[in-house]
Amino acid sequence: SSGINAESQSHVNFEELNKEILVDELRTFYWNPQLAENDTFLADFISVCQTKDHELYRLLSRYRESRQQYLKHVDELNSHMTTCTKTMEGIWTFTKEKKTETSYCSDFMKVSLSEMCSRC
Repeated sequence: SSGINAESQSHVNFEELNKEILVDELRTFYWNPQLAENDTFLADFISVCQTKDHELYRLLSRYRESRQQYLKHVDELNSHMTTCTKTMEGIWTFTKEKKTETSYCSDFMKVSLSEMCSRC
């Protein structure tokens, strides 16, 4: 059994190892009874919050539903924008034009301005 334990420990990723080290250091250098009871507190909190009438559960559920609706509408909007762009390209022909104007300043320095635009 120690071979299996050693093998599973060798596959621990860097983040998990750092988290374990950090928690162990906190326990060593700074004794905090709340930190010692953290796992129990989290388990109790999760079990209480999983009831459907809990305020946090309702809030997170509404957020999840709103987020799903938002993503659905974003996809729909993107689809309509693509369709609109394709329709516009089928109706109008767009050409890019570059206009350049040249003139002189009051100090007789030559200046010019160029602009790109699309015409249909």
